[in-house]
Amino acid sequence: VFVHGYNESFEHALFTAAQMQVDLPYAGSMLVFSWPSAGTYQGYTYDQESLQISRQYLLQFFEALLLLGVTDISLLTHSLGARLVLETLSLLKLKVAAGMWHQQDHTGVLIKDVVICHPDVSVMEYRLQMRTICDPHHAAVAERFSLIVNQTDKALGVSAPFHGSEELRLGAGNAGFGITSADLIDVSSLHLASMDWGHNLYRDNEAGLAVLNCLLNHGELASCERLKQVGNRAWQAS
Repeated sequence: VFVHGYNESFEHALFTAAQMQVDLPYAGSMLVFSWPSAGTYQGYTYDQESLQISRQYLLQFFEALLLLGVTDISLLTHSLGARLVLETLSLLKLKVAAGMWHQQDHTGVLIKDVVICHPDVSVMEYRLQMRTICDPHHAAVAERFSLIVNQTDKALGVSAPFHGSEELRLGAGNAGFGITSADLIDVSSLHLASMDWGHNLYRDNEAGLAVLNCLLNHGELASCERLKQVGNRAWQAS
């Protein structure tokens, strides 16, 4: 399931997902959850408000998939879509804790992998959401999390002061952030074009696609020839 980010229309989200299905190639079925982005550079505030009303619909989307018998989902999200995914998974966890989630009538975890690319969220927000999502006192809602980041992401450099903070956004971070709840994959070395924003490295080049291929098709990173492990759950792409 692909959840797009800021400034992405319904049509472009479909095209992006279809292109990734071909480029990887992805062995499963590619679905798209499209939330109402303004689809313009000027629509950032509008997009943030749209996210707030989209959480319940994404949750209903997961419930619909479960009723259809789908229990092995890889969730891929980009940019501002990461906030929608994290908030929705927090809501899902709370429903599980309250005994209000239909998954409890089934075995296994609904979401196998959550791959978050260039997330436009603060480190604090990520940690707070993950504290709820990964609460060990209740059944898991996802098996594994991965973060793809670029320390030279120009789009996230613009986003940080917009939120009234000079703190780096999570997607422009590095292993120094001390993230232990996910595999952190640094793709900064792939950002070579001086005029490029560096915000789509997860799908814009061969190495980024190789990383996605390992995550989505094979469920692991150790066999990815374009990655070097530099820490317990820290990786660098080349």
